[in-house]
Amino acid sequence: MKTAIEIIGYDNCTGCYGCYNKCNIKTAIEMKLDNEGFIKPFISKEKCIECGECQKACPVLKNENDNNVLGTYAAWSKNGEILLSSSSGGIFSEISFSLLKQEGIVYGAAWKEGKVIHKKIQKIEELKELRGSKYLQSNISNLYREVKKDIKNNKKVLFTGTPCQIAALKRIIKHENLFTMDFICHGIPSFKVFSKHCIETFNKKLKKVDFRNKISGWNKYSIVYYNENLKTILHNEDKFFWGFLKNIYLNKSCYDCRFRGSINGKGREGDITVADFWGVPSELFNKNGVSLITINNEKGKKMYKEIENNIFSIEVPLEIGIKNNPSFYKSPEKPKERELFFKEIDKKSFEELSEDYFKLKLKKENIIKRFIKKIFKWRKK
Repeated sequence: MKTAIEIIGYDNCTGCYGCYNKCNIKTAIEMKLDNEGFIKPFISKEKCIECGECQKACPVLKNENDNNVLGTYAAWSKNGEILLSSSSGGIFSEISFSLLKQEGIVYGAAWKEGKVIHKKIQKIEELKELRGSKYLQSNISNLYREVKKDIKNNKKVLFTGTPCQIAALKRIIKHENLFTMDFICHGIPSFKVFSKHCIETFNKKLKKVDFRNKISGWNKYSIVYYNENLKTILHNEDKFFWGFLKNIYLNKSCYDCRFRGSINGKGREGDITVADFWGVPSELFNKNGVSLITINNEKGKKMYKEIENNIFSIEVPLEIGIKNNPSFYKSPEKPKERELFFKEIDKKSFEELSEDYFKLKLKKENIIKRFIKKIFKWRKK
């Protein structure tokens, strides 16, 4: 019997950890970085008993859901501290607070020693670790199994993650006490590229990165790199971030993502979807952040209802919400330069690679920046 990854093909694997958590022989599958820097399953033929459990867990093999957007909202938390420490409008924190107060459990992505992992929390004071966007692939480890145990212990669970991670979890567990939240995902960048960038730029690995710091405001956010010292870079001047936005080093499966849903709102994976409301109508703009929310089923409606008194929100048409968020339904285009980039990644520095693949964009930005500086100098005279 073939394994799931043999059936779907290596390039279509998202690294969702579904097969790893479902496998009956826990040592038969090892999740590790491949030569491009993406987490993938590596299966031991000697240990595999051909039980077929990995096929049952793989969301790429079969993924069907009845979700359909029931409502779309612009929203943000009334709590100023939550709003400022969140990437967008603080809706994840508000929903998590609500569930934790019911003695529930929340799973989400956190930094650990310069890498992104998924983590289980049960205390409100731990929630700050899960806040903020983390534009890297997370290590789920055995947490789908852990969620299953929590559900058996009659706990309410909120699991947040990428759409493919949510799809994998739902292939393994379906229960009324399991609540899920996905986000509008641009794609997953290579950890190998990220690590190369950090080591060459800062001469060391970093503890964590705040990809969406609001020191300059929500829509002009900065990226803060943490080691012994802080280094703050505007997002439009960060070379790693530019390469990410240009889709140069995304996981191959992201270019044909099967978990985004459709333009009419059908097929989103999470019970609720959260994102930045880019292009929010001016009358709804908040300089500290605005979330876009889609309620994808009755569970999502229940989650939203429980936080209504803690947020400002207004319903908007779905087409307005996703107008400047095409990743809601559309996969990123695969650049023709991608394969060459990865062929050269071990031969050139990140600086050289950025010069070759995203120099023009940076050059334009730097010209504008120098022009603005000249204006200020002229005014001072």
